[in-house]
Amino acid sequence: MKKITVIMLLMTLAFISAGVTMTGCSSGDSPTTSSTNDPPESDGQPRMPSFRLETLDGGMLSNEDLLGTPTVINFGASWCGPCEYEAPAIKKVSESQTGVRFVGIAVKDSPEAQQQFVDKHGWQFTIAMDYAGTVVTDFQKEALMPRGAIPTTFFIDSAGNIADVYLGPISESDLIRLTSELQEADAAAKDKTGTSAVDTPPAY
Repeated sequence: MKKITVIMLLMTLAFISAGVTMTGCSSGDSPTTSSTNDPPESDGQPRMPSFRLETLDGGMLSNEDLLGTPTVINFGASWCGPCEYEAPAIKKVSESQTGVRFVGIAVKDSPEAQQQFVDKHGWQFTIAMDYAGTVVTDFQKEALMPRGAIPTTFFIDSAGNIADVYLGPISESDLIRLTSELQEADAAAKDKTGTSAVDTPPAY
């Protein structure tokens, strides 16, 4: 089983709420943001936590929606300087890589500000809103990594396992490399078992 790799770029991290770890809650009139207990690990690998979030286009996105296809999840925000730095690379790779899904999750951001960010950088993939910042914390907790910092990019296999994590603004070359490794490992796992996450969904 591939060991998870966390790449630390400590000098370029954007910390939530001016360096304070994320403990805030949604206000009473905020759209729904929820995060449940972490699912159990599979074969010793950390797993994608359960979540259900509103998307920027008014829909809903849950962890179960992401099963069956290798997925790159980027946690960021419109107010995050390093997120601006990595945005062009994410756009380019998300449009050039086939067989993998890209999802953005905006942390402690407003829909208006995030929409401006998405329009500015031409992102065409699904954006979900983590208003309280609880979902990114759950992901970082599951991966046994520092909490309260973005951008962070998670590489999720089709069974819902966290295959890799990149902490900090990711470059185009690293994003291509890690996305390719995710697809190759996922394909090898499917060949070995003869099944996919859609055929045998993991228990939550």
